[in-house]
Amino acid sequence: FSSGGVPELDPRQHGFTEADLDREFPIDFPGSTGSIPLRDIVGALQRTYCGKAGFEYLHISDLRKTEWLRGRIEDPAFLPSAREKLLDVYRSLCKADTFERFLGAKFRTTKRFGCDGGEAAIAGVDAAIARAVELGVTEVVIGMPHR
Repeated sequence: FSSGGVPELDPRQHGFTEADLDREFPIDFPGSTGSIPLRDIVGALQRTYCGKAGFEYLHISDLRKTEWLRGRIEDPAFLPSAREKLLDVYRSLCKADTFERFLGAKFRTTKRFGCDGGEAAIAGVDAAIARAVELGVTEVVIGMPHR
């Protein structure tokens, strides 16, 4: 058992033993249904909730919205793991960073706003546009309010 130092994440804290890790339990997670060993359930939840990406959604009072988000987040396919997909995201971020540095050098005295802190939106907008194209969208217009 590896709980990352958080007792609540240790299955023993909830009455499970080492032998229980190989017992199968019925589940209905997005991307996984049927019966799977507790070891695999714990592994999937640790990858989801103990990794480098964090998700805050429990402040949402609408249970339907919370369940919708949880269902997506707990899906093993939620975060890309394919090397080529990760490289695509990295390339998008590099392009944005390069463009931002160019604007800073070219327009030194002009007040402008960068994407600091909004890098996740780059990958998200990229993915949304790619999905829209798959669904038949032929044109996307992105606007920004003046104030």
